[in-house]
Amino acid sequence: MFKYIKYNLSICMFICSVFTLNAQGNANAKQLMDRWIQIIQSRGISAKFTIKSFEGKNLISQEISGDIVMKGNQLYFDTEELSLWFNGTTQWVYFKETHEVNITTPTADELAQTNPMIAISGYSSKFTLQLINQADVHHYTIKMTPKNENFEELIVKFNKKDNMLQSIKLQGKTPTTHEIIVTNYQQDASIHTKMFIFDASKFEGVILNDLR
Repeated sequence: MFKYIKYNLSICMFICSVFTLNAQGNANAKQLMDRWIQIIQSRGISAKFTIKSFEGKNLISQEISGDIVMKGNQLYFDTEELSLWFNGTTQWVYFKETHEVNITTPTADELAQTNPMIAISGYSSKFTLQLINQADVHHYTIKMTPKNENFEELIVKFNKKDNMLQSIKLQGKTPTTHEIIVTNYQQDASIHTKMFIFDASKFEGVILNDLR
């Protein structure tokens, strides 16, 4: 079960990396991505997401849904299995099945594994962008090609009507594909710093593992 939860954590953190990716390539595609980086850094967003993992073309092997809030280098997300808070310094991961919280002060290397928002600048030279499917009247579609990664490409779609990020598809070098569908955006929400700090008083009997 821990392996399953750890997998969910890595997939959820992948969302954060996609939301904050910077890259080189087509100017229009880069402008769309940069717009989202700016929103997260300055105003913040909250949203709902669903991640579907496919083995082969049609078989769904796993589905994860949850909520995410991000502002600057701070984040919170919640799924059925776990919740995570990061206030820019301290990280709390609450495992719901065991009712335990791991508290850490991640190093830069550790953040690269669990919180790509902090180390995302390293991606700026690893992706090229291309605006594709320009005949699509409903979406802007961006193909993100990594130069040296263990997956083949990211396909990112924005809604042309409101420029909202709609979906992300990660095609691995294996038959596994992950698709992220994003809904219920809120921008300029009143995102308080308390949102990114774990409050033990709300979790009676929780076991705190202070690993700092």
